[in-house]
Amino acid sequence: MTWQEAGIVFTFLLGVWNLAAHARDGKRTSFINTVTSERVKWIQNTRMAIADLCGRAYYWVMTQEEISRDESNNVRKEIDRLTTLAKLQLNPNEEPSRRLIQLIDRMPNVTHSTQRGPMKSLMDEITSASQEVLKAE
Repeated sequence: MTWQEAGIVFTFLLGVWNLAAHARDGKRTSFINTVTSERVKWIQNTRMAIADLCGRAYYWVMTQEEISRDESNNVRKEIDRLTTLAKLQLNPNEEPSRRLIQLIDRMPNVTHSTQRGPMKSLMDEITSASQEVLKAE
């Protein structure tokens, strides 16, 4: 084998190795991009579920004596749905998420009252716990 032939074989092998490395890196980059975009979606969905839950619960506490029975039932159904939605998006095996789930579980106790103070306090705690969970992501 001449030097030229050896150079051609070496160049060919280097090209094959380079092709394989780029394919591997492309798969890794694609995976990372997918995970990142899904985390962004999760953060947005979780943020909206918790914000909607707090908003509906606060509305309920402020207006439960003034709204009709039908609207009252609809608001309570929506609060239940949002509670479940928010809890389903959290990981009960992580401490910050577990704390947030516990705070969300306290919401029915506060929404039966017409006093604004306990609801406002719970909403502040939920907001703070949510920020911890979302910041960790």
